[in-house]
Amino acid sequence: MNHSRILIATTLMTLFTSSSMLAQHDHGSHQTSKPMKQAAAKQDDHVFASYEEARLALIKGSMPELKTAARHIGLAAKSANQSKISELAAKLEIAVDLKAARAAFAPLSDEVIKYRETRCCDRPVVVYCSMEKKSWVQPAGDIGNPYVDAAMRKCGEIRED
Repeated sequence: MNHSRILIATTLMTLFTSSSMLAQHDHGSHQTSKPMKQAAAKQDDHVFASYEEARLALIKGSMPELKTAARHIGLAAKSANQSKISELAAKLEIAVDLKAARAAFAPLSDEVIKYRETRCCDRPVVVYCSMEKKSWVQPAGDIGNPYVDAAMRKCGEIRED
């Protein structure tokens, strides 16, 4: 048993030493490649697109669509290494009704807004509802408040674009 552990440890050390020796040049002068930037933008698109699915499902009042969208957010967040967003999406997915879903959507929105701040280029706008004292992100255009019923759907103001 000890012999196996020693063999595994030796193999891992050899692999790490070899790979670090290959990477012994200055990376500071490298530009991020276009495919890498496109891959990161694609992950952003998936996180934001899945979040938008959830926002629209809340507006429609569709729990089945919301649960599917929450699952998509979780998967997209994992791909983008956003564990907090993934955790909050899981809480949204298990919401039992619209009231619970809206309550779960608020902290998820806060985290997606933080994630948005680290991104550049095409980002959704941040909207705030002073009545509910909650924010969300959405594409630019008409406001669609996910926290209120249809009568107050337009309640909100764009805070950041």
